[in-house]
Amino acid sequence: MYSEAYGPLDVNAFADRLWGDIYFSPSTRKFTRKAEDPETPRTFVHFILTPLYKLYSQVLSEDTETLKETLEGLGISLKPAMFKMDVRPLLKVVTEQFFGPPTGLVDMIVEHIPSPLEGTASKVLPANSAPSTRLPLTWLDCRSRKHIRDPRRRN
Repeated sequence: MYSEAYGPLDVNAFADRLWGDIYFSPSTRKFTRKAEDPETPRTFVHFILTPLYKLYSQVLSEDTETLKETLEGLGISLKPAMFKMDVRPLLKVVTEQFFGPPTGLVDMIVEHIPSPLEGTASKVLPANSAPSTRLPLTWLDCRSRKHIRDPRRRN
């Protein structure tokens, strides 16, 4: 979407510039660490939040002609009957077409959260205060409770 407005861009470099105290200067079309104006929003607000707020406010305003123009500019097409829906279902339809199906959270968890076998080592080993016991080793293997022996018990 932004490559159409700003020309070709490196997605990873652009994503890096969305976070932190980085500002976009519309006059020079460059990213800077210092705002030209105290009212200049950070890049995340400029490129992500402001367009989202505008899209939401257009849907919530119930002005169908303006909404049709905005959605057409975004490449979203709705049937005429959809514009007569209540605001909440209409907002859901528009956001699903804009962002895709609502599977982002699950996709993020699958991609970034390690499996129990992989994640246990990073949690157990730094917290282990008694490296001579076998208990941390059973934790690392994610074995069931029946194999874990409490070192405080005498049996």
